[in-house]
Amino acid sequence: MASSAADGGTRGGTDPTSPRPRAAVVTLPAVGAGGGDGLDGTLTTLVAAADEAAACDLPVVLAVAVETAPTAGTALVAHWQHLTAPLDAVTVLAVPVDAPGARRRATAAGLADPLTARLDPREVLVLTTTPGAVVGVDWILAHARLAGTGATAATAVVTAGDGGADRPGRPPRTQVHGANMSVRADAYLAVGGFPAVDGDEDLQLWQALLQARHRLCHALAPAVTIRVPHPSPAPG
Repeated sequence: MASSAADGGTRGGTDPTSPRPRAAVVTLPAVGAGGGDGLDGTLTTLVAAADEAAACDLPVVLAVAVETAPTAGTALVAHWQHLTAPLDAVTVLAVPVDAPGARRRATAAGLADPLTARLDPREVLVLTTTPGAVVGVDWILAHARLAGTGATAATAVVTAGDGGADRPGRPPRTQVHGANMSVRADAYLAVGGFPAVDGDEDLQLWQALLQARHRLCHALAPAVTIRVPHPSPAPG
């Protein structure tokens, strides 16, 4: 086991032959998220991060789990599909889901996309976050760097806020796996992936990776902010 202030600590075995990721799948379970600012803000920052990764020769498939019936959320995803259509190395998938396991189904669709299916799973990185999350433009690249150092899977810091400056009462930094997590596709598949449930599936995957003695990293960066609403003022 090794740890440092830079990476927050690692657990499990080592993998010195870990290849640099050549593609990434980003999974976003947006079933029931609607079309509010939370989902739109998350898609905005994810597409920016995907574009930045693509500019560095890391193509990205953004797989978004959505309702099977038209909703404001599905319309929003379709809007981003249209905006990203001219980009050769960024693909936005709308994955209709009508049963438990949104994250699992979206990940499967992303791994089956032509951008990733042609590659060895060891060369594909799976990332996941959640509606309401705000990621930095280097979010995907930073997780790819963690994978390049030998981490089979990584989580990083999540903070609650409005995406801006700290404010009083803001919860402390913490690790929320499903909001800021990456895992190499071969390890993901080897342990069975996300279970077909819509609760704690991220923790169950992490536990399976831990039991299989994969090299896991709890990192301090890249951080993700989860937007929380400001409390409404009390009536005067």
